[in-house]
Amino acid sequence: MSSPQRQKLQAKLEEIISALLSYDKHQYFHAPVTPDIAPDYHTIIKTPMDFGTMGQKLSDFQYETLQDFQVCSFSHHFYIYILSNIISMI
Repeated sequence: MSSPQRQKLQAKLEEIISALLSYDKHQYFHAPVTPDIAPDYHTIIKTPMDFGTMGQKLSDFQYETLQDFQVCSFSHHFYIYILSNIISMI
């Protein structure tokens, strides 16, 4: 990927991470979820991801394409976890 393309991708991914962070008002996913925070999280979420790790991967240029970023996968897991917690509270 050429440098201008990489810079454009980096800028877009930074925007996406920023937008995702705005939905995480309580900062549950700013850092990896630990068993202390959510004991059953890793039994529900098989491939965990957090915004801090995503940001670090972005800084390390580990995302070469938008597909590498896999926002849909992260968002899907995020919502499954949130919904499962809401359901368990009912």
